[in-house]
Amino acid sequence: MVLGLLMVLFLGLLQVCLWVYARNILASATSEVSRYAGLDGITDFDVTRRVAERLGDGFASSMRGTLACTRAVGAVTVEVRCTMDGPGIVGLLDGVLPDIEVVGHAAVEG
Repeated sequence: MVLGLLMVLFLGLLQVCLWVYARNILASATSEVSRYAGLDGITDFDVTRRVAERLGDGFASSMRGTLACTRAVGAVTVEVRCTMDGPGIVGLLDGVLPDIEVVGHAAVEG
């Protein structure tokens, strides 16, 4: 009985660690792509494609299908907001953690 409890605790901790890792990867990719999004003629589709490329072929690439990015251009800055489903390792824990949302900012370039 104790082993079952420890296993659930371990899997829950692993789930949280994977969520934080995926969030850090997405935050880094969004930060890099926000500089690109400050250029003229860039669309939301271009931004989403660029962020998906930056996610690489590793762990976070499995969640590319749920990635959605938008950009908002102000007078001086551009804001890129991306959301993605959190990773799941055990079907029982899918949907327990919230979706990953990150924001990147950069200066608008001409």
